[in-house]
Amino acid sequence: MKLNSAARPSWQEIAHESPATKRYWALWNSLYLKDGVLCRKWESNDGGFYRRQLILPNFRIQEVLRETHDNTNGRHFGVMKTLRKTRERFYWDRLRADVEKCCWECQACGARKGPKTEQGKSVTGRTPAETFSNRTLRFPCDILFGRPRDTPSSPTNSEARLESVQASAGEQVELSREQMKIRYDSRATDHHFKEGDLVWMYNPKRRRGLSPKLQQNWEGPYTVVKKLNDVVYRVQRSPNAKPKVIHINRVAPYRATDHNSI
Repeated sequence: MKLNSAARPSWQEIAHESPATKRYWALWNSLYLKDGVLCRKWESNDGGFYRRQLILPNFRIQEVLRETHDNTNGRHFGVMKTLRKTRERFYWDRLRADVEKCCWECQACGARKGPKTEQGKSVTGRTPAETFSNRTLRFPCDILFGRPRDTPSSPTNSEARLESVQASAGEQVELSREQMKIRYDSRATDHHFKEGDLVWMYNPKRRRGLSPKLQQNWEGPYTVVKKLNDVVYRVQRSPNAKPKVIHINRVAPYRATDHNSI
């Protein structure tokens, strides 16, 4: 569709299409063509830079997963690291499910696994090279498909970029505590928000000694700063707070008359 027209088809035109097509339809505003190749625009939380993700055709998926997971240089990463490496470069429908399946079915990983115990986890979301040297390691798949680079929204220097990377690494510590779930974008909530709307953000936090039924799972109010596409929004708690990019499934209308933050 994107190849043939710049205008998004109506829902009636795509209602008979596959669930995958409907999910791409919801991401329409984040998709664009680059040298005849369909790409997805991924934006940072503050909109300071964006990353180009190649939309991968089905026949290339297994090849890419082999390179990002079990290539010699890939060192058989686990689900989260393989997912992060893959998302840095590519995007396709149900990407996470394919990454999980690849890791779970990897014979070499299964043979090397020890007994299940509590293990430390990488929570920064960045490699040491990115965090301390502002360098991104190259992998064989970068030679095959090229390496999409982060594009700054405004000119910046290496020092500022490095500071941004180190700051976002701290944010990833909090984000890593949440378990990402596979959701169909086409089944997302029917609510649609516009810039300036006040919303709740779903952010459950367990407190020791307090029943889950008594805990507050929603924070707000947040203000919608920008609609990135039909299912992804950038929100901000206050003018001086750091923006967050969240899925519409974690957003609800804020109707309280008392705007004291919770």
